[in-house]
Amino acid sequence: VALTHRKPHDLQRTAELIAQYADLPMAFADTSLEAICERTSIGAIASLDSHFHIYRRDGRDAFRNVFPIH
Repeated sequence: VALTHRKPHDLQRTAELIAQYADLPMAFADTSLEAICERTSIGAIASLDSHFHIYRRDGRDAFRNVFPIH
């Protein structure tokens, strides 16, 4: 488990992700998590959101959800 604080750049990246995923069900919490994971190079997340598989780290790699949601 990794805990981190949001940095000023994360808010800017969150806004970029909200615009990028405007046609998908991405909430502020989802975009914040993705922004922090990108910055910290974390590829595994723990999410109960069944749609998190849609999102890509840095636009390329899918996150690995440690909760098997189908």
